[in-house]
Amino acid sequence: MIVDGCRLRDAMLAGLCRRWFLVSAFALVACSPEAPGSVSQDTQKAEEPSPSDVSRLEDAIRRAMEWMATIDVHPIRLREEKGMKGIKHLVEYLDFHYLAYRASVDPQIKAASRKHAMDLLRVTEEGGYHNLASVDDGRFRQDSMSYLRACWLAEQFEFETTRYRREIEKVLPRIYRHLPTRGVDQRMGFALLFRQLGYSRPETQEQIYPESLIANHQPVSYYFRSPDRPYDLTHEVFNMTERGARPFPFPSPADERYAKGMVRRLLNHYVGQGNLDLTGEFLVNLVELGEARSAVAHEAREFIYRGQNRDGSFGTYEKEALAMRIRNPRYDVRIGGNLHTTMVCIWALVEMDARDRRSGRPSP
Repeated sequence: MIVDGCRLRDAMLAGLCRRWFLVSAFALVACSPEAPGSVSQDTQKAEEPSPSDVSRLEDAIRRAMEWMATIDVHPIRLREEKGMKGIKHLVEYLDFHYLAYRASVDPQIKAASRKHAMDLLRVTEEGGYHNLASVDDGRFRQDSMSYLRACWLAEQFEFETTRYRREIEKVLPRIYRHLPTRGVDQRMGFALLFRQLGYSRPETQEQIYPESLIANHQPVSYYFRSPDRPYDLTHEVFNMTERGARPFPFPSPADERYAKGMVRRLLNHYVGQGNLDLTGEFLVNLVELGEARSAVAHEAREFIYRGQNRDGSFGTYEKEALAMRIRNPRYDVRIGGNLHTTMVCIWALVEMDARDRRSGRPSP
């Protein structure tokens, strides 16, 4: 089993969801391209969707949902049988269905997404799910943020959470105590969750912000010193904008120029490198920063549409699967890799489509 924080990704390998890390780091720092390069397409990628009454977004969601139905993300079984982060993957699955539920105009898709979520949420009524108070510090670090977000997502589907909230209140003191050991973007994430759930916040996102990558204007080379750092930046934007619910509260024009410029630059780079996972995260960031009309945003959207696999998932992790057979033969790479990439790619497409609708422009 692999131990790290409980973000919306899994570091099953140092290069999971970012296999081109070392090559791409050198390419961006050395060349800093301004326009996306051509992207070679995997032979397993599907052809462009044929024109139909269903929009491209609806078709992408429907196909992704069909793939989602083939994986088992029961969090207790994932922990006990596969040695994986059960609650983290539960949240990724719920996040996908929440996106489908709120974004789709197809009543069948909306009904199906809610049913899938409600069926899985029944696990939160099992005694083994609510054991956060008794786990060791490593497991607590992995699960605590996802545990809170799963409750918030349950409430978006109007699932009964009275017991869940009682269990949260038992572990809140422990969560508060361990906050100083977490990274900046994670502390921001907890601050957002405390607000969403109505719990006391030891600190707000704005109070944490001066420690952030954005506030400190880290150079592009910084993001390639470890594979986590690009994700640290994307999560700062997610949390400061409350996942797009508000404009980023920039304290200065210089910070705004830095954030928008760096996100554009990194998105441009990851499209050129063919990295769907980071393309999805940075495209969501660009929309959250009000830059959805930029050329790189539209290039990224087309890259994501082209990247959907024939089975409806996103991402290709065969090499990682081979490596994981040595470290954890029980590991399911579809859940550890494709699930997050599928969720974040659909998230990016949903946000682009929503921005188009708000601006009065028809979706492609």
